[in-house]
Amino acid sequence: IVLARETQLRRHLGNALHVGLTPEQIVELIIHDTWYGGAPAGLNALALCKAVFEERGVAFTPPRIHDTTADPDRLFERGTQLRMQYMGTPSAARPVPPTEAERAFNRITGEYYWGATWTRPGLDLPSRCLCTMTCLAALGREGPLRSHIRGALHIGFTQDQVIEVFMHMMLYGGIPFARGAMDIAN
Repeated sequence: IVLARETQLRRHLGNALHVGLTPEQIVELIIHDTWYGGAPAGLNALALCKAVFEERGVAFTPPRIHDTTADPDRLFERGTQLRMQYMGTPSAARPVPPTEAERAFNRITGEYYWGATWTRPGLDLPSRCLCTMTCLAALGREGPLRSHIRGALHIGFTQDQVIEVFMHMMLYGGIPFARGAMDIAN
């Protein structure tokens, strides 16, 4: 969804169903990708997904997973735990203390990105990692990509597996972005 290519997305949604992904997994991938492509792209992809499901006679009502009454502190704690499982212990080396805006940003991403999204059922941690690396590579976001490659290695991916992710996305995201991602991985 991050490249907003509707025709290709429609085809890949059908292919995903054909190879055995469940509607829940497909919707979960779109929800996860929305953090990288933005809410408008995510909403468009979900509408397209609904149309593809209807065309193929797939009856699917997404389960209500997010608890709107969840305590924000609990979400943040859950997000912190998941982030440490994935990324390892954060580096204490920071040249200057975070600004108030950075602290607010970190709180929001801790609660909702890590705590409410990465901990959702429907996709396991390695699948979310793959999804994230491909989105970041296709968008050319080298800084966050570097962190997520470290996360992939931390949870057991080999360097060859990480490189293979970028080899595969080359046809979809382009040679320059795939090459850049491989350079970071190496």
